[in-house]
Amino acid sequence: MRHRLRVVGIDFAHPHVMTLLRQVLGNPHAELVGIADANLEILQAAQRSFGLAEENLFTDYRRLLEERRPDIAIVCAANVNKAEYVEAIAARKVHLLVEKPMAARLHDADRMMAAADENGVRMMINWPMAWYPQIVTAHRLVSEGAIGELLQVHYRNGNRGPLYHKCAPADPQPSRDQVERYWMWRRDSGGGALLDYCCYGATLATWFHGKSPGRVTAMAAHVRGFEVEDNVVIVAQYDKGLSILEATWTALTNPWLQQPEPPHGFVFLGEHGSLTAYDGPGPMKLCTPEHPEGKWLEPDPLPEGRRNGVEYFVDCVRLDRPVEAPLSPAIGRAGQKILEAAILSIEQGRTISLPLLGAA
Repeated sequence: MRHRLRVVGIDFAHPHVMTLLRQVLGNPHAELVGIADANLEILQAAQRSFGLAEENLFTDYRRLLEERRPDIAIVCAANVNKAEYVEAIAARKVHLLVEKPMAARLHDADRMMAAADENGVRMMINWPMAWYPQIVTAHRLVSEGAIGELLQVHYRNGNRGPLYHKCAPADPQPSRDQVERYWMWRRDSGGGALLDYCCYGATLATWFHGKSPGRVTAMAAHVRGFEVEDNVVIVAQYDKGLSILEATWTALTNPWLQQPEPPHGFVFLGEHGSLTAYDGPGPMKLCTPEHPEGKWLEPDPLPEGRRNGVEYFVDCVRLDRPVEAPLSPAIGRAGQKILEAAILSIEQGRTISLPLLGAA
């Protein structure tokens, strides 16, 4: 393996791509050797942001792979296109960092896992909340029994909605035509609040519970009247306990600027207490029989090597380490199974039993 891993960015559909590429540029063990997107204007904007040479821009990702021969590909495609990318890239023996959610549907997640396994490459699903110190610390505390056996995960998150979140509530809003043309608002691209935000809740709840639920019920609303849902509630039932997962694209404010009401984040309920970790930086609140009023705890700092997605995955590849939960494909698939059951529940108007969807 080279001293510095060669990394490429493929498809700029998901805006998180810019954050990930900045992480590559800041990593001493990696070098950004090319980017690809069918839209030349997008590539040129990225070129200006990162100071890339013209020779590192490609409108055909296959040509990028052929000429740059990367070790790692960062894929930030629309949800519906991820499986096709993964199959093509894995066939070239290139390791894969795929931005959340894992896929549009469960069968796509299965295709991705099969492609990675068959070609002997690593695949990581990047969950930005996995790099929140309060989430990592909360998992440690719950695992250590700070609130007793975990019974419920309450999760709520979202923003003002794709395109809407770029402007304040009082600013001029995007036109309906602009919104309808953006892939996150289109069903055929795998858009919708369910996949955009409930994906976090489904996957991280699986990580915290340590198992998959047996039944899932979901309901969706189209508050703004577009073809994809902008509000969702999922109830996942376990043999003992529940997860309640909410996603919204109609929050008054974006939580990273101003927490809306109700606040966004996680509340973990156990047999002997609760732990609250709101979205964004700040302390966590732990309630126990000794401190029923709650006490505020500062989260643990993230250790070197686990501070962001690129840093972690580059180390997994160069040091020959496995990708661990909650970033592993196995946990990603378990979360995807909850999302698949939620999609079916909304379509069919009934509770879905997960054994119908295959093994956990």
